[in-house]
Amino acid sequence: MKFLILFVIIGSSEVWKLYNAERILSYTSISCAGSNKTILISECYVKPVSKQQSGLNVVLDFIKTVNSAKLSYDFSVKIGKRFVSLINGDNIDICSFLSGTSNTTSIKYAMNLVKHALPKGSLHPCPLLGHHELLNITVGRPGSNLVLPGTTYKLYFWFYNENDRNITTINITLNSVNITN
Repeated sequence: MKFLILFVIIGSSEVWKLYNAERILSYTSISCAGSNKTILISECYVKPVSKQQSGLNVVLDFIKTVNSAKLSYDFSVKIGKRFVSLINGDNIDICSFLSGTSNTTSIKYAMNLVKHALPKGSLHPCPLLGHHELLNITVGRPGSNLVLPGTTYKLYFWFYNENDRNITTINITLNSVNITN
């Protein structure tokens, strides 16, 4: 019985630490690739934007008009030495999402985490064409804390349509980092 009480006290303490943690997500790496039929990716890198956080920098040139695009994604967490998928989706119509006619909860949540850092007008409906610079994109609003376990996460995005099966693929690695003052 004493062991059970001790286990509950220690467990509650650890849950409280997780809930009360001050963490941010910081990008550690990014890789971008594509067929170069629809989009040319001229820049794709991670850059420090503060002492504790890094931002994404991606520069795209749409060389063909994109009237429709689909997205597949996977969000994984590192448990032990391997990554385990937490949430994923397939065949999400990005143009419908950007126009507001489709509401995918997980994509909406992810966009809310980064939209403060996106250039004004970058989330416009299709068609997509021309030069787009997404610079210093961070997760979460400045000064906001995320309640996430301190570990490594991976995001995989694959954009495609009927004319180009690999418009672009993006692999991102993030760490949940404790905030230090």
